[in-house]
Amino acid sequence: MSQRKIMVVDDDATTRYMMSEFLDVLGHEHVVVSSGPACLAELTADPMAYNLILLDIHMPILTGVHTALSIRQFEKDPPQTIPIVAITADTNYHQPTRIKELGMNAVLPKPVNIDALHDMLSELTT
Repeated sequence: MSQRKIMVVDDDATTRYMMSEFLDVLGHEHVVVSSGPACLAELTADPMAYNLILLDIHMPILTGVHTALSIRQFEKDPPQTIPIVAITADTNYHQPTRIKELGMNAVLPKPVNIDALHDMLSELTT
């Protein structure tokens, strides 16, 4: 992967910790934030810094769906085209066509395991 990072967005501290540990093991530079607004702030501050977003669907304040749609409406790219992976246990979002309609590229079911994460990253970053 290039110098750019992966952003993990999840309101659950345990999930953030596990995703961070997995990404460390897999050798990916990353930033972890706890909300949709924090994600948007990171992208606004440095839109070229990230090459993938792992985004929880169910979060307070600004859901993952609303966060993804906001990213897709950025005035400048790359945020408009950055790959976004939904991370969720909600099976309503496990259908690829539904995820694409909501502005995301793929879904990674929770609980996330390191092998599934590795496969998803390989697919979306090569």
